[in-house]
Amino acid sequence: MRKLLIFLGVIVLLLMIAAGVALFSPPVHKAAFLWALDGKVDAVSVMNVRLTSTSFVVEDIKLAHQGANLSIDRFEVKASWIDLARSDQVHIDEVLVDGLEADLVTVASASGGGLGAWLDLLGGDDQVGSDEPWEGVLAMMKPSNVVSIGRIRLDGQVLLPEQQTIDLNLSLDDLALGKQTRIKLQGVFLDEGGSSPVDRANYDLSLELDQTASGEMNGILGTLALKMVGDDLNPKGQLEIDGHWNLSRTASGEVLTVVLSESGKSRPLIDTELDMNVQSGQLEGRLSANLNGAIVPVSLLGLPAMISTATFSMDGQVEWNFKQGVGQFNLRGAGVLEQRPWQYQFSGTGTADQLPAIKGFVKTGFADDAGAGDLTVNLDVNSKGDGQINLPIEVRRGDRLSKLSVQTDLASLKLDPFKIALNGDTVYLEDLQSVGKALAAWGYSMQQLDTVAQETPDVIDSAADSGVPWEGLSGNATIVVNRLVFPQGYVLEEMNAATVIRPDSVSLTSFSTRIDQGSILGKGDLVYTATSQTPYTLRAEGRVANIPSDLLDLGSGAPITGTWNGSVSVLGQAGRLDQLADTIQLSLDVEGSAGLLQLTRVNEGANKTAQIVSIGAALFGQFLKDDRLTAVSQMTEYLQRVPYDSIRIKIDRFANGQVAIRDFTILGPELMLSGNGSVDAQNWQTLAQGALDMNLTMGSKGTFGNSAMALGLTGQELSGEYQLWRKPINISGSLSNPNFSALKDMIFEALR
Repeated sequence: MRKLLIFLGVIVLLLMIAAGVALFSPPVHKAAFLWALDGKVDAVSVMNVRLTSTSFVVEDIKLAHQGANLSIDRFEVKASWIDLARSDQVHIDEVLVDGLEADLVTVASASGGGLGAWLDLLGGDDQVGSDEPWEGVLAMMKPSNVVSIGRIRLDGQVLLPEQQTIDLNLSLDDLALGKQTRIKLQGVFLDEGGSSPVDRANYDLSLELDQTASGEMNGILGTLALKMVGDDLNPKGQLEIDGHWNLSRTASGEVLTVVLSESGKSRPLIDTELDMNVQSGQLEGRLSANLNGAIVPVSLLGLPAMISTATFSMDGQVEWNFKQGVGQFNLRGAGVLEQRPWQYQFSGTGTADQLPAIKGFVKTGFADDAGAGDLTVNLDVNSKGDGQINLPIEVRRGDRLSKLSVQTDLASLKLDPFKIALNGDTVYLEDLQSVGKALAAWGYSMQQLDTVAQETPDVIDSAADSGVPWEGLSGNATIVVNRLVFPQGYVLEEMNAATVIRPDSVSLTSFSTRIDQGSILGKGDLVYTATSQTPYTLRAEGRVANIPSDLLDLGSGAPITGTWNGSVSVLGQAGRLDQLADTIQLSLDVEGSAGLLQLTRVNEGANKTAQIVSIGAALFGQFLKDDRLTAVSQMTEYLQRVPYDSIRIKIDRFANGQVAIRDFTILGPELMLSGNGSVDAQNWQTLAQGALDMNLTMGSKGTFGNSAMALGLTGQELSGEYQLWRKPINISGSLSNPNFSALKDMIFEALR
């Protein structure tokens, strides 16, 4: 309000100094004008100042104050100065303002842009509310019984950030007691910077003020015509809105009616009627809204980007007692948002100095290849009067029900610092993924946890000037889920996670869960160092114990069964957040126990060969009497499911994507494999299909060892109890489909 009053004060000063310099020449008028404004504004310049007995004219004036610039080509006030001196009342015949240009770019930027600029000008500076009972809007508007204006004509332009402008034309007639004051504001909004979905908007706003001769405001009647054009506005590329409102006195108070309609729609967008009983201090009324078509994210008003197409209806009642400072409301509605139906209902009570108590729900449906389901978000805000906010969430599909609850408090809504707790009972990840896909068109996303290696998650470009993605956030979040069921069938139980966000880091301070008889523990940090050439650093570590081997499914089915124990550490550095994943250096050291190496799952040809050899041995063995053929049959059959007592895998992954297999050792009752190798991959997406190259030393004992000895595959060298084979074995293929054919070929070559 202070900035606006300063500019209004300048206009008043123009009138006050006019009479004092009337007898002097224009140069003296100009000097007196500049002297009067000296110290009142930051800067001022003017070309001409003229004062006559019936007018006061200022030409080419420029003012600057507190970041706002104002220029006017011509400012003229027409009035009889002699009559003003004789009377206690001020009557101005006409005010003309031509070529007004208000540059609010600096003010708007400091205020956050858009609507913030206007609120900065019109808002209060340390204003103190009145303790007197509120008597209504019209009662607060006290028409002046001293000043009257015949008419005002103004044309000009307002400059806003991001190359947005508002051309305006203002006309006012009969601002006086007992008159029907008419105000009309017309103009055009233009966006030449492309930051708003509205390229052009023509507006026409009119007001009629009914002032009685006794100095009261009887009513205000307004109309609005708004036509917006923009390719990104909606599918039609344009939106037209018409409306009217009326605030009028009644025997007990005031009544406000508002109707806004979209052209071509039979049902109004907004149809509301509120009745204010001044005597009882009670406001009550009907609220109704129906948005059918497009919700406009007009950047001029500083609104966030919304939805491209929607239908939305609301009906309800509201009551408020101004004397007691308490009220209640009940709202309900439904609609279709991006072709998805939804409905809601909210009710609550509140007081003037406390967080209102609200309970209700929002419900919508979803459907995909896995079937149809329902999402219900319940809302419980401060129902116990403790400032707590609770959002119980239910996802139902068939006979499956996932339950989650998000809890926070009023202080966390400021996000500095926030404190959020997510608790879940039994949660089906597949259903949450379906909800995430359904909500994606609404501006949400849900990362698919079990396909992270196959898809690149969307991330924010950290090189942007806006800083880190978590800029402005600080606080902590905890997650507790009793059972998280994955689509593959395995279940994480008692999953607990704690996250802390600071200005320069995001930390997973703890993570723990159980799966079958095993457990997973971990923690990590994502740190941002602004002064570094690679500002993003990721460090993480974890341990697993008794984890089922099928968690390592690489696409064609894990060829190893059993359980895993071991550790993993991660280090990554990158200049941008979206580059961090591919720069990760990883060290994995795990051991498995009591499992099976199932070569048939990765080389189906071996099983067919074993069957042929077995049939051959049965048919011709008694005639050939060749122990080598029997040995081949026994060995190929044994290799279909190789039992082992322990397995050790030690892997390093480098920043360039290459993987070094430092140690691969299997020890079993009859077979030993030990060696190293590599995987040729440039990134995580190509890891499972990357070329695999491993050289393994092989040892055998027992029945399998005797068969190998019969074929001459082993020598005299030992490794513990195992007889080492004469030649190493090469494994090729890929991680998702390793090729053990070299082992099969080596066995059959022994027959030649």
